[in-house]
Amino acid sequence: MFSPNLRTSKRGDRQTKATVNRSALISASKDTLTAEDSPTVRQRISEARKSGFLDLSSLNLSILPEPVWDIDNLVAILLGGNNFPAVPANLPSSFPNLQYIDLSRNKIASIPTNLVELEDLKVLDLSGNPDLEGRELPASYGPVRHRLAVFVDDESSHSSSRDYNNNSNESEDDNGDDSGEEVDEEGKTDTDDNDEDDAASHSSLSRQRRDLMEDVALEARKFFRRLGDLEDSDDLVSTFRRMLAGRDPTFVKYLLRRYGSAGSPGSPSSPRSGSMRGQAVFVRKEKERIADEERSQSRKAKASRVGSHYEDQ
Repeated sequence: MFSPNLRTSKRGDRQTKATVNRSALISASKDTLTAEDSPTVRQRISEARKSGFLDLSSLNLSILPEPVWDIDNLVAILLGGNNFPAVPANLPSSFPNLQYIDLSRNKIASIPTNLVELEDLKVLDLSGNPDLEGRELPASYGPVRHRLAVFVDDESSHSSSRDYNNNSNESEDDNGDDSGEEVDEEGKTDTDDNDEDDAASHSSLSRQRRDLMEDVALEARKFFRRLGDLEDSDDLVSTFRRMLAGRDPTFVKYLLRRYGSAGSPGSPSSPRSGSMRGQAVFVRKEKERIADEERSQSRKAKASRVGSHYEDQ
C-alpha cells in the first residue's frame, strides 16, 4: 500500500541536500573572499607595488585578488601552495616584465602556451600539480628551452645523476694564457698602482660574493639540483650561475622565498646534518669557482693594461 509519508520523506531529503549544497557554496565563496582580502594579502600586495616582487604563497587563494592586476612593475609572482585551478589568464599582457612565476602545489590541469610570450621569463614552476605530473610541454616551449627553466614534475622526485656542485669549471678559464704573468720590470712599475687598486676591488667583491654563498647556499643547491633534471640544461645552469655570482637581487630573493623553509614543502626549520654537509660542499665549490673566475679576470685585465702600455711607447 502506498504511503504518503514516504513521498514526503523523499522530498524532504532532496530539499535538505539542496540546502546543504547551497550552504557549502556560500561558505566556499565567503572563504575565497576572506582569503583575497586578508591583512596578509593586502600587506604583500602593498609591498609588491614598491618591489615588483609578489609573494602570495600558501594563502588559500583560488584567484588573483583584484588589486594585483593594477600593479604594473611585477617581475616575480609566487602563488605556490594555493588552490588555483588554472594559470591566471592574461599574465603576459598584464605583466610583460615577469621573470619568475611559481604556481607549484596548486590544482592546475593544463600548461598555457601564451607564457612563452614573456621574453624576460626565466623560471616557470608548475611542479606539485598532480594533473601535470609527467606531462609533456607544449611545442611552443621548444624554442625557449635555452632561456626558460620549466619545472613540471614534483621537486621531491628529482633523479638527476649530474652533480652541479662538482661543476666548478662552468666559468671562463684562462685557456692556458699566462701572458701578463711574466712582465719586465718597466711594465711592472707602470702598472703597480692599478694592480693594487684592482686587488683591493677584487678582494671586496670576493667577500661580498662569498658572504652571499653562505646566505643562500642551501636554497641555491636545491634549485641547481632541480635544474640538472631538465633536458639540455647546460645553458640554463651557466646563466643562473652567473646571476648568482653577480648577486642578481631578484634571483636571490626568488631562491630565498621559493626554496627557503617557508616556501619549500616539507622543509624543516633547520637543515638536517646531511643537508648541512651538502650545503658546505656547495659553498666550497662556489667559492672555488668564484675565486678561479676572479683570478682569470685579473690576469686578463693585467695583460690588457701591459699591452696598452707597450702600444703607447
